[in-house]
Amino acid sequence: HNIEHTLAEFYHKPHGAGLAITTPAWMKFVYRHDVDRFVQFAVRVWGIAEDSGTPEDIALKGIKALKDFFKSLGLDVCLKDLGAGDENCKAMAQACFKKYGTLGHFVKLNEPDLYQIYLNMVE
Repeated sequence: HNIEHTLAEFYHKPHGAGLAITTPAWMKFVYRHDVDRFVQFAVRVWGIAEDSGTPEDIALKGIKALKDFFKSLGLDVCLKDLGAGDENCKAMAQACFKKYGTLGHFVKLNEPDLYQIYLNMVE
């Protein structure tokens, strides 16, 4: 949530709308820490076949399905949708880390991690 709060400060998005951008980008960064959890998400929530690829492929299909769902609702799902690119990613990571410090319970996130998550939001 705090990653999104910083996004909202830069791009003036409502919290829920910002989460549609932030959540898939965060998932793409952390899924390797528990691939099986993300496979379950893909299979149980999105109906992706368990034999449709490697566990990593299936996890990524689930993340893409979530992003596609948000897009189907008419939500922005990346910074490009806001007319932005990577120009604020470093500043957002710095601001977020300065304000909140290390984030996360599932995976502890430091400033370089936050930077990568914001970069994941570009497309």
